Amino acid sequence: MSKNYYILRHGETFATRKKRWYWHKLYSATILEEGKPSVLRLADYLKKIATDYNVFSPFLRCRQTVEIVSTITGKEFEFDARIGEHTFELPWIYKNRVLSFRPHFTENSV
Repeated sequence: MSKNYYILRHGETFATRKKRWYWHKLYSATILEEGKPSVLRLADYLKKIATDYNVFSPFLRCRQTVEIVSTITGKEFEFDARIGEHTFELPWIYKNRVLSFRPHFTENSV
């Protein structure tokens, strides 16, 4: 049986707008008001898609995005720190982290 995976980014922040690193605001950066329309469009799109498992990372911008999406879609999201940013992560460590995410991932699906 084939499965589809949707990987989403958070709404626009000061750092994504200026293509900069978050530095000391890694966990506390918020989505911008101007970024909310794209999150609303994303939520409207996701409303039509059946999902079994939805997760979000520990960053405030991600929680804010999920709150909007969840309100519009009715989907529940679960916190999982494994999908947070891992700076300077070696490829094999990244692959192992992704493979640990869901038991149904296989070596060939990543």
